[in-house]
Amino acid sequence: LPLTSWSDFAVMWTGFVVWIPLEAILMATTGTTPGKWLLRVTVSPRMSFSTSLNRAVQAFLKGMCGGMPLIGLIMMYKAYKRLQEHGITNWDQSIGLTVTHDTIGPLRIAATALITALSFLLPALGIIR
Repeated sequence: LPLTSWSDFAVMWTGFVVWIPLEAILMATTGTTPGKWLLRVTVSPRMSFSTSLNRAVQAFLKGMCGGMPLIGLIMMYKAYKRLQEHGITNWDQSIGLTVTHDTIGPLRIAATALITALSFLLPALGIIR
């Protein structure tokens, strides 16, 4: 859904500000995040909190251009293409991490599709903002 005002952008950006330290805590303590677990992505070696925080900030800035509309989409596409071609993003490579992608079964594919659909459907219906 397109952002319609600066307040929408502020809400989205606040979500990133909350998610970045949460992701760093999850990666440092469990070695994964819900999305990585669902899609069977492994990042190794296990990172300290500061390394995890650095990685999350780099992913936000380099991978999503700080959440900027349109430019962020372009950056996410470029990161995706690099991941396809090289098997690793530039922020993971710069930190010296190894990323592996295991096979995803039908149940995980269905769960991912459902979560993705709900993330678009619920705001469109006004159920969540």
